[in-house]
Amino acid sequence: MKKSKWIKIRKYIAIILLVVLTVFVAKLFYKEVRQEVAGVASEDMADDSEMYSSYFEEILKNKMNHLERASMELGPYVHSDVKMSKQILERYRNVFSALAVVHANGEVEYDTGISMTLIQKDQLSEIRDSRHSVILNEEIQDQGRSRYVVFCTPILTNGTVSGILEGMLKVSELTKIVEKWNYSKQGCVLLCHEDGDYIIGSQIFKEEIASEADDFSSYISYCTFDGNLDEEKIENKMLKRQNIEASYRFNGIEYTCVLNPCSFSDWYLCFIEKQSTLATKNFVISTKVFLCLFATLALWIIFIGYHLIFVNRHEKCKEQLERYELLSELEKTIFFEYQFHPKKVSFFGDTEKMFGKELKPLLGESVYDVYNYVHPDDASIRSRFHTFFDDDTSVFNAEIRIKRGEDYSWFHIVGRLLKDPHVGYNLKFIGKIENADQEITDERNLIQRAENDLLTGVLNKKTMEEKIIKSLSGIKGNTRQIFFMIDLDNFKNVNDKLGHIVGDKAIVDTAKRLSDIFKNNAYVGRLGGDEFAVLVKYDAFDDESLLEFIRKKADHVCEVNRRTYSNGEIDVSITSSVGVAIAPDQATDFETLYKMADKALYKSKNGGKNCYHIYQ
Repeated sequence: MKKSKWIKIRKYIAIILLVVLTVFVAKLFYKEVRQEVAGVASEDMADDSEMYSSYFEEILKNKMNHLERASMELGPYVHSDVKMSKQILERYRNVFSALAVVHANGEVEYDTGISMTLIQKDQLSEIRDSRHSVILNEEIQDQGRSRYVVFCTPILTNGTVSGILEGMLKVSELTKIVEKWNYSKQGCVLLCHEDGDYIIGSQIFKEEIASEADDFSSYISYCTFDGNLDEEKIENKMLKRQNIEASYRFNGIEYTCVLNPCSFSDWYLCFIEKQSTLATKNFVISTKVFLCLFATLALWIIFIGYHLIFVNRHEKCKEQLERYELLSELEKTIFFEYQFHPKKVSFFGDTEKMFGKELKPLLGESVYDVYNYVHPDDASIRSRFHTFFDDDTSVFNAEIRIKRGEDYSWFHIVGRLLKDPHVGYNLKFIGKIENADQEITDERNLIQRAENDLLTGVLNKKTMEEKIIKSLSGIKGNTRQIFFMIDLDNFKNVNDKLGHIVGDKAIVDTAKRLSDIFKNNAYVGRLGGDEFAVLVKYDAFDDESLLEFIRKKADHVCEVNRRTYSNGEIDVSITSSVGVAIAPDQATDFETLYKMADKALYKSKNGGKNCYHIYQ
């Protein structure tokens, strides 16, 4: 009887402690929820600012499109018909505040509204050479001290740049655009150069930001940033044209800032909100909410009073977990259970032995942290899971690499999806993770041995042909596939005078050097003996760049294959001859491409060796 009474007293003490803890948590509720809502609102602000930046850039793009259209119309008349040129300029006065034509030598030939130009000789040369439209970094002022930004595009006459067309847009018009940002009444937006100089800003910007600092660089130097950001890192990110999100304190007030680069110039759109505004924008606590909190507290007390009802169920769950762990140990398997509502993933078994780290249950959005352990090349497993959860199939099967200590190992994942039988909602996904590293490694080694040349490690002849045939069948757009055939000169003397061991070393050295030269978008293979082949993909803008690429690669191949081997008494020097053919310009099938490259190689051999030829 005394023991039973003591057990009850302990239960009452536990209940009282839990009630006190619940009251304490309730006091922290408002603060925690407010911070959480502010974080969500900050994300919403970043999304809104990105959308608004796209809207702003679309306006700039539209202006530039009009200017380019005007330059196309001016092309035939700009130097021959003054009247027509001025009529064309007048038609676009509703798009720009003023327009001007700058001659190729820098002199203003026509203008409407403002008789000035800001184009310097180096800028003129850059626009003329690149033939790209740009927005100048500097603004200009007219006699009335109105500021303008300048859009520039080249004028082409018979395919030659004959002048530059300028479109001047008042800064005040851009100001009207940015003032449409209405995320909150307390927020502000500004446009600045990447070096920090202000261009425009909303009224709140002028009152709260511009009045405190002459430029944005000075402004952020007065701020104290959260996290690992500081003034220098932000300026470096701006120079690299990166999006930036930052939280900081300025004059004792907490702010959230989002900076998005503009693609037309070195401008940045900067959106600034007070964090207090973000918190209150999406969260308002009322008397009803407080009453709900107190009601919830009462329900907690009732729930705790009846908690003993669930003790027996807890014991049963504990027994089931022990069975899971025993089965996991016997089969060297980790079991897991993913619960959809609320989100929760739990692991059963010795995860520390399996993965080198104990995996505890994950709740809410943290369940997605499991993907941090997946090899980057297998990141598609996440989309595969989402597709599986939306499909009608119930069994999932996959092989992926999972981090195990400092390295990655192969694992086999199999699981079954459980749905609500009445409404079809996903309830749970239960499965197991088995270590399949040795099995998959052995399988891949077999494949590699079947595909690769045993001496050099590059592709063997059969695999090389298969991959080239498949690659040639998928050529698209401006992509060229360049086929190099490489044959060593004087290789027979290496074998005859120095022996086959040195000869094998020369073959291995050649394969390694070719692999170093052709690292990306290329297949490197050995066709037999001292003959090698390379197929490399190249996106050619024009024939000149294509030929320049081939020359550089072929010269490099010849250069690295000029080598001398010795046994201490006899020295034997080797070089290489190279033949090149291009697909699809010269051939679209492997057999023809091979013959063309072989003919070019034959020409290199007969032309004195140690050189290359492109099939003509």
